[in-house]
Amino acid sequence: MQIVDDTHTPLPFGQSGRLRYRSPASATGYYLAESGDAFRDGWFYPGDLGRLDADGFLVLTGRVKDMIIRGGVNIYPLDIEQVVRELPGVTEVCVAGVPHAELGETVAAFVIAEPGVTAEAITAHCRTRLAPYKIPSVVRFMADFPRNAGGKIVKPALVGTLAE
Repeated sequence: MQIVDDTHTPLPFGQSGRLRYRSPASATGYYLAESGDAFRDGWFYPGDLGRLDADGFLVLTGRVKDMIIRGGVNIYPLDIEQVVRELPGVTEVCVAGVPHAELGETVAAFVIAEPGVTAEAITAHCRTRLAPYKIPSVVRFMADFPRNAGGKIVKPALVGTLAE
């Protein structure tokens, strides 16, 4: 099992990237289907993002399809969600990429919060803890998040609320 960057180069412990693994029991392709990016040079890429901690344990941090690519820079939503969640009064947060004409995508934070929490407070808090390119360009307050039958937040539906 390895964590690799976009060029398939293994990353050191603690750095986030794409999970890949191989074993004698691993598949090498899909039967009667396109395997796309799932298989490469004997490795299986399940589409998960993660990091290996100092003890070698895998910490999953998201999915490749949830990663935001802003001006060619990969941004992991979980990093931003953890920072926004630190702010008193924030009940729940979901970060997603939204289309941007020049950058490809930009960062949007969808937030459920107690009265009194403002977009300005969220942005100011993020400025103290995140790199500038990770600071949400959009902060949208929600009463609730759209969820699927399993209770998972449906990010495309959240992004769709910005068009309303």
